[in-house]
Amino acid sequence: MTSNIGAEYIQSESVHLNDQNRDEVYDRMKREVLDLLRQNLRPEFLNRVDETIVFSALTREEIRKIVVLQFASLKKLLAEKDIEAELTEAAAAYLAEEGYDPSFGARSIKRLINKELSQQIAKKILAGEIKSGSKIKIDYVDFELQIKSS
Repeated sequence: MTSNIGAEYIQSESVHLNDQNRDEVYDRMKREVLDLLRQNLRPEFLNRVDETIVFSALTREEIRKIVVLQFASLKKLLAEKDIEAELTEAAAAYLAEEGYDPSFGARSIKRLINKELSQQIAKKILAGEIKSGSKIKIDYVDFELQIKSS
């Protein structure tokens, strides 16, 4: 079971997160959110909860890593079609920035990669622009994603 109790508080506190104070800010957030749970849920219900986990907002760097992980899934699918794919740092940075929304975490990354990469690559495959044995490079140049095959 998940709950959004304390989500606004977590969001507002997450702006104070950095590598040096991450544990301190997280501990403070967790205490506050647990207090909010006690204020909003009946004690008999809380007694049945085995564990409470408080998630902090993802950082931009964590979102970039998720982009790379999601791209790895797409890359694997393309490899099954004998298509090699490469994502440049500029493209990964663009996708991470475009997909970064502190309110929704990483949920939008998968949709973004599907829309910006998977669908565009599929169209190029159907049009015969990308064939089995091709190598594609995804880059971000002149304010747009570019998918080039060789």
